[in-house]
Amino acid sequence: IRHHREVDRFTDCHGAVMACVDGIKDDFGIYGPIVADVMFDHFLLDRWPSYTRIKKETFFASIYQSLTLIRPEFPPRYKQVVERMLERRWLRTYEDISNVAYALRRVGERFDRTTPLADALPGIKKHYPLMAESFIRFFPELQRFADSVTDALMSRTIG
Repeated sequence: IRHHREVDRFTDCHGAVMACVDGIKDDFGIYGPIVADVMFDHFLLDRWPSYTRIKKETFFASIYQSLTLIRPEFPPRYKQVVERMLERRWLRTYEDISNVAYALRRVGERFDRTTPLADALPGIKKHYPLMAESFIRFFPELQRFADSVTDALMSRTIG
């Protein structure tokens, strides 16, 4: 959890991410960070071999196994989400841009008012190059940062 919070903090303040969110605000407004987050998942899956030697299938299997093991620890609301994630293999679906648009539409349904997430595909297509370039600038720096956080947390645990 500490690692995830540090990564989120780093991501939210990173220049490439902020530029991406700023670049898509005309189409997505205050929902730009949500779009960028989901699209960055898409870009990672799309460019997977550029960032790791681990096979996607191996990575997904380890995530789903971890979720299965800790599922009883989640609050009831999250248990339902995890169940759906496990049943539908959500992580893999972000490879397909139409599934990204569907996921964004579902997120938009959680808000009381109408959002641009209801029909995100045209905006995604329009800003795809900008978002891809932002991701390519951002992700290697995120990897280095995440490794440094892991090292720091491990040294505290061991020390």
